[in-house]
Amino acid sequence: MSDNITCVARFTAKSNFSKELKDALHSLVGSTRKESGCISYNLYEGLENSLIFTMIEKFVDSNAFEFHSIQPYLLDFKKNATLFIDNVSIDLYKKIY
Repeated sequence: MSDNITCVARFTAKSNFSKELKDALHSLVGSTRKESGCISYNLYEGLENSLIFTMIEKFVDSNAFEFHSIQPYLLDFKKNATLFIDNVSIDLYKKIY
């Protein structure tokens, strides 16, 4: 069994702020993918609702995820993106099979 951590972060943009949220989320991708503990970090946009964005993140372990959580670019996103976000849910998973 793996110690990998998968995070599924789902964001719903406020009305008329879809582009701003998409751009803010996209700005996290390059830096996060460079983190040594990042396995994958992918952004998705809803097909039926373009206000919904999902980031599916995979890290080698909980330490790598914690390291990611305190990076300046993520902290800046959390501080500034509240202007664009109507709702957010973040769920962590471990692979069992």
